[in-house]
Amino acid sequence: MELKDLNKKQLIEAAELLGLQIKNVNNTTAQAIAKVVEKQARREGADIKVLIEHVTAGDKPKEETPEGEKPPALKTSRPRTGVGRTAWDLLKVHHSTWNDEQILVKVKEAHPKNETTKACIAWYRAKMRREGVIPKKGFKHKEA
Repeated sequence: MELKDLNKKQLIEAAELLGLQIKNVNNTTAQAIAKVVEKQARREGADIKVLIEHVTAGDKPKEETPEGEKPPALKTSRPRTGVGRTAWDLLKVHHSTWNDEQILVKVKEAHPKNETTKACIAWYRAKMRREGVIPKKGFKHKEA
């Protein structure tokens, strides 16, 4: 089965799983939605066959998601961009010049809705030291 074989409702569900929101659903053809879904799936590295299986699995009762929440997303191979990745990247570059508070400010700028703390940044710094990503000794924090 291919994306072009899915009905419009299934294609819209596939689009939502990939984080897309189709505007003017009534005026959009199934073929156009299939093209957008396929393009986004390839961009994110999602397996199209798994996506099709997920939206065509009619034998299982569909779990209702609470109002206002999105359905669970499919796992993809797209790059991570969460708080951890942001903190990791900043620490990798600025481990010897920025203290945890300075890193925290930049992480909060990138992810304002998350409740990241100075302790979180310290945890990432310690993990990076254990894994040898940054040096264990000889670092000096620049005063703020």
